[in-house]
Amino acid sequence: MKRKYESMATADSAKLKAEDTPSLHELHKSMVTVHVGEQRHQFLIHRELLCHHSSFFRATFQGSFSEAASGNVELPDDDVDVFKIFESWLYTGSVGLMNNVAGQQPSKLVKLYILADKIEIPAIQKETLDVIRERAVQNLDLCDPDTIHLAFENTPPGSSLRRLLVDVFAYNANPESWQEDFLQL
Repeated sequence: MKRKYESMATADSAKLKAEDTPSLHELHKSMVTVHVGEQRHQFLIHRELLCHHSSFFRATFQGSFSEAASGNVELPDDDVDVFKIFESWLYTGSVGLMNNVAGQQPSKLVKLYILADKIEIPAIQKETLDVIRERAVQNLDLCDPDTIHLAFENTPPGSSLRRLLVDVFAYNANPESWQEDFLQL
């Protein structure tokens, strides 16, 4: 069951080797500012670390975009709390803490997967699917119709996240309680 939901782009994350990780010396070369959400919450992050993990940020900060010169990028549609989870992953290499952080709000897991898709980090997508799967095994309620709608509105057809959430919902749900609007997915 686990392989069925692994990210399609997992092969890209496998290409990243430990020796490819930026050294401490390289990390101190430059910092960039990522403005997140409508309130433009500022995150000051090492450019090389962002570019190492994300082809989106690599194109943004190493390409010919104005953001490369300014060292600033805007992500106005993203959730600040979700970006904090991403930032933690970026510096620790693990989303193990994510389960605790997002534990009260399952939609945060879905939003993290969507962010990882947007900024092109398949490793986070895969780890997020693992956390969702782990929570499902523990019978934690994470597949309410609103969360599934969020996933369907922000992922392409056939997405691993969509398939996993529908399977988990179908496995754990009571058909008598399904809402009419959910059945129209």
